[in-house]
This record gives sequence, C-alpha cells and structure tokens, in this order.
Amino acid sequence: MELRVLKYFIVVANELNITRAANILHITQPTLSRQIHDLEDELGVKLFVRKNGAIILTEEGICLKNKAIEIVDLANLTKINISSKKKELEGVLSIGIAECQGTSELLPRYIKIFNERYPKVKINIYSNIADDVKENIDKGLLDAAIVLEPADIGKYESYRLPIVEKWGLIMAKNDPLANEQYVTKEHLYNSSILYPQRLEIQILFENWIEKDIDKIHIQGYFNTTSSVSLMIENGLGRAFSISGAVSSQHSNLCFRPVYPYLNTYSTLIWKKGGMMSNALVEFINIVQHYN
Repeated sequence: MELRVLKYFIVVANELNITRAANILHITQPTLSRQIHDLEDELGVKLFVRKNGAIILTEEGICLKNKAIEIVDLANLTKINISSKKKELEGVLSIGIAECQGTSELLPRYIKIFNERYPKVKINIYSNIADDVKENIDKGLLDAAIVLEPADIGKYESYRLPIVEKWGLIMAKNDPLANEQYVTKEHLYNSSILYPQRLEIQILFENWIEKDIDKIHIQGYFNTTSSVSLMIENGLGRAFSISGAVSSQHSNLCFRPVYPYLNTYSTLIWKKGGMMSNALVEFINIVQHYN
C-alpha cells in the first residue's frame, strides 16, 4: 500500500466524485479509477459503491479513510521533523490540551518563549479530552499534551505543572448559586448537574460528595466545556468542571468552587522511550525551567 495511493484515496473519499478528485490531483480520470481499483484488489474489499448515480463510502472505506488520514499526517510530521535535524530548528510541534488553568495561564507563556527562540517551528494546538489526546500521542499524531488530573498517565513521561486546578460548578450568572462564594454538598441536594464523560472525573466528584451522590440527579454528560457552556447558557442546568474552563466568550456564565475544596493538577505528558524531535526536547526544557 503506497502512501501516494492513500493520498489519492483520501481526495476521492472527500470529493465522492472521481472527475473532481482527478482534477484536484492533476491526473486523468482513468488513471485515478485504476489506482482505486488496484487498492481495493490489494485490500480485498470494496471501498466505494454507486448509489443513485453517485459514489459513497462503504464501511470499509470509512475505516480506511480515518486510518489513511492518520498515516499521511504522521508521514508528513515525520518528514518535517527529521529534515529539521539537519539545520536550524524548525518543523512542527503538535500539542494536545485540556481545558484548564494550566493551558489558559501557563501554556501561552511557554509558547511565547518557545516562539521567540525558535520562530521557524510551527505549533499546532489540539483541544480534546485526556483519553483522545493520549491515543494520539500513542499514534505519533501528537508530540505531547497537557492533561487534567486525575488521569492514567503511568505509561508516559510527565511533568506536573505548578498550578492548582480548582474544581467546582459552571452555572449561569442568574443562577441562585451564583450568589454564593462556593458550592457545598447541601447546595446540590435534589438538583441536577451535567457530568463530564471521563470516568476518572466522575469518580473524583463521587468521592467528594460521598454518600450524598443519591441526592443528586445526573442530567446528562458532556465532552468539552465549550460544548456544555452553550447548554448552560440556554437554561439547561449546571456542570461539574474546572476553574479556567469558562472562556470569555461565555460572558453569561460563572464558576463557583465546591467546598470542601477539591483541587488537582494538570500535567504535561509525552511518549516514554520514543524518539523525540528537537522541538519537543526544547519545549519540555522551557516548561521545566520557566514557571
């Protein structure tokens, strides 16, 4: 399976039209059709089927598209970072981030120092939950990530950031609890909250509230705070989350810490035992020395 053919396949899968894809790739339509047919023969599956005069992806085609994008991205990143070792530091540094104080307060400082020293290195930032960014580190699609504790990071190299992450509830500013300095267990009795999807954080909340968990209704689950903020702004309750996760664009929301206080940390992680790009080595040095 050639990388060139995977790139052809991705374009066809995006366009779902052989003629348009051939024009984008600057090759003839018969050549492109033959390449896709040979790829199907090599894999022993159909990647496209015709329906109502158009082509659509099969289940196998959808699976290959997702994997092909990862493979091509990884090949491009590898080429850039290996080439950068021969000359002045350049290339791409890809960092996954959680929504937390570590990324809102510390990461901009680290990136500013890094950019001043290595202006030819492009920095890509990806926001997602810990499970997804860890998976992308494993695949080589991310160099490092800032994850929010609690998280299972035993198989990674790590550096805990010097900032306390405070847990509490995100709510509308006109919520009665917004008048309180903090939120106690009693405040939450017979009320509903929105829950993070990450199991570790659910356990964190349940350990905090202990036996009173049965007095609270879990209204739903969310992946990122940016998505749940829209729900809260439209009157759909409160969300258990982290200080610093409410962005300035959600001016109608506020954060109140829980009491007894519940604090954790955020941590920079990267692949253990893997070959590190020069850019990643320098970024880690900056994180460890400029706090």
